[in-house]
Formats: sequence, structure tokens, C-alpha cells
Amino acid sequence: NWLPYGHEITFVQFALPVKAPEAIRRACGIPAVSEQGNNLVISAGSAEFIYDRLRGVLSGWKQNGVELLKPGQGPKLNFWRPPTDNDHEWKMAKDWRTCGWDKLGEQPLETVIGKTAEGIEVISTSRIQPLIIFVRYGFDCRYRWLFRGDGSVSVEITGKFTNPDGHTPIAQLPRIGVEFMIPEEFSNAAWFGLGPGEAYSDSKEAQKVGFFKNTVDGLFTNYVRPQENGNRHRVRRMALYNTKMAGFIASGDPLFDFGVSRYKMTDITAARHPYALKKADGLYCHIDHKQCGLGSGSCGPDTLEQYRIPCEDFKFSFNMRGFAPGMLTDKTFFTLLP
Repeated sequence: NWLPYGHEITFVQFALPVKAPEAIRRACGIPAVSEQGNNLVISAGSAEFIYDRLRGVLSGWKQNGVELLKPGQGPKLNFWRPPTDNDHEWKMAKDWRTCGWDKLGEQPLETVIGKTAEGIEVISTSRIQPLIIFVRYGFDCRYRWLFRGDGSVSVEITGKFTNPDGHTPIAQLPRIGVEFMIPEEFSNAAWFGLGPGEAYSDSKEAQKVGFFKNTVDGLFTNYVRPQENGNRHRVRRMALYNTKMAGFIASGDPLFDFGVSRYKMTDITAARHPYALKKADGLYCHIDHKQCGLGSGSCGPDTLEQYRIPCEDFKFSFNMRGFAPGMLTDKTFFTLLP
């Protein structure tokens, strides 16, 4: 009577030696573009995007009239994570703070708009570096947005690390990815990747590749001390949606990590107990290229070198598309985006 019949004790999973057919992206026309002051308004069927040329950010996104973004809170680069117990405030996390990874500023530089055979292309450049006096190292960044006629958008982000004072010691990065904010109604998640629990590059053996669903609250891990949590690793695609089944889907090129939280990262970083966390007026969504491993620094070795993120050039991309009620099913989850 120790366990019921059929209880899984362990599992083995491996990839089959077959190659999936390459997705075919069909021609879908060119979106319409208009200007409203400093904003570009890009219309593609039932999708509408607003791009702020001065700030170099997607500031609005609607699908069939439903707002998918909090105003002005589109995807922007993010390199910070609230330190875990293993990151140790007097060890790795201390090095992160000394380098200023928790105090980064982004200066928009230029936005250029063009038209290609695939759609409307918007390219914005910026400079990201710590807001610390005399610090000169940082990243020269480029966001390339490609808006297509079917309402989808592809995002390619590159960063070139520069360190004019080459002798300055630089700590490795907590993460590389984007953060954006969405209305709190999109509190249901589905994903194809490692699950059902949280996973990181060096802490994933208990998870398996599959199709999973959960709520945003269910993704959250309520540690005794608030810290980074809830990451889903090696994800092929994910969707966030409301009770009416409206929302958006994102796919990787080929993989990404993602997390969704009701709490702002700075609030999680500052809190020492869960009661101190205050819910935001929306959901913070992360799509990450890389995140530093967890290690076991609270009781053993720090994060191993192969699971850390060096300060070097990077490039990653992902795709997004909004959907209206009736468009998302367990089947179309795999076909709404290539």
C-alpha cells in the first residue's frame, strides 16, 4: 500500500532519429503603415501594432480590438534576475551588483523603417550600460522587427559587448532576454518544452519534454525568501490567454526560456519575505535567450562555468502572433506560428 498501482517511479525520454519537416511560411501580404506623431501604426488584418520610434519600443498591440500589451510596455532587453539563495548576496550576486547589472540604462539611438518582400521591417538601435559613474562597458544593441500581413511579427535582437577599458574585470551576466508587461487577464499558460515544473540549464533532469498547461499563479514558486523562480526551460512555443481564449502565442528560433509573474523584479529583489510582495497591475513576461544556472552555492559549489553567461556578443530571435477566441486549440497551438 506504499503507492497506488500505476504510479510512475522514474522515466526515460530521448529524441527519435527523425527530422521534422521544415515549416513553410506562406506569403501573406504587406501590412498597412501610417504615422501618428512619433508612432508608427501597423495594421495587418485584425492585428494592430503601435511602434514608438523615439523610444524604439513596441508600445501597443491589439488583436481583434483586445489589448495584448500594457501601454508602452513592449519587449525590451533585460539582463537582471532577482538573486537566488544559491547566488549569495556576498558572492555571485555581489559581483553582479558591483558590475551594475541591476542598474542598467538603455539609450535609444535610431529607428529605421523599410519594406521587404515579407512585410514591414523596423530596426531600432540602442546603447545599454550600467548607470554607474566612469563605467563605459556595455552593449550596442539592435532590435529588428518584421511585421507580416497575417498579424505575426518576428523579433531578432543582437548585442555587441564593448569594454573600452579592457582591464576592467567584468562579472558574468544573470540572464539575456526581454521583459514586457501584459494585462493581468492573460493568466493562463500553455507551452511545449520542459515541464511541468520549473527548470534551469543545470537543474532540469526532473522535467520532461511535453505539452503542458498551468495558470500564472501555478507557475510561481513561493520560496521562503522571494527570488528568481518559475522559469520554463528549452521551450519550443508558448501561449498566454484569458478565460475567453484570446491572447498571443510565441515560438522560438529554435528554443527559449519563459516566465510570467505578478510581481516586478525589483520588488522580488528587495523583498525578504513573501508578505512583502505586492501584485503589479499587470503580468511581467520574460522570454529569455539564456539564464544563468542555479548552482548549489548555499550549501556547496557555485554555478559551474558551463552554466554561466559570459559578457560577449549575443543574438537571438522569436516570433509572436495574437489570436482571438476560437483560434487556439490544442491542435492549432502547433500551427498558428511556423
